[in-house]
Amino acid sequence: MPRRDLNPPFEPNKSVNRLARKTGGCAAHCVVQVMQNNRSGLAREGALLMGFLEQIWQKRGVDICDVWAELEARLELAQNLREQGIRPRKNGRYRSTKLP
Repeated sequence: MPRRDLNPPFEPNKSVNRLARKTGGCAAHCVVQVMQNNRSGLAREGALLMGFLEQIWQKRGVDICDVWAELEARLELAQNLREQGIRPRKNGRYRSTKLP
């Protein structure tokens, strides 16, 4: 019996592709602002980035609550690992095999 794909790919959409390009540009501008230590520029570009992400999520049917739940789960995992004394190595991998 073939496995049903629970997360099918999105249909091509020109407006979403355009938003994705703008989002990438905003992300790049955020990096530039960080490198220049420009706090107000980073806040401005970060706000644009979040706005474009929200538009993409809306057009793709992703609930913003799901995004925040994922972020909260990642923060909770990081906190739990710190409490257990598990620190990431320089390449980002953890030293423990006891990850959930």
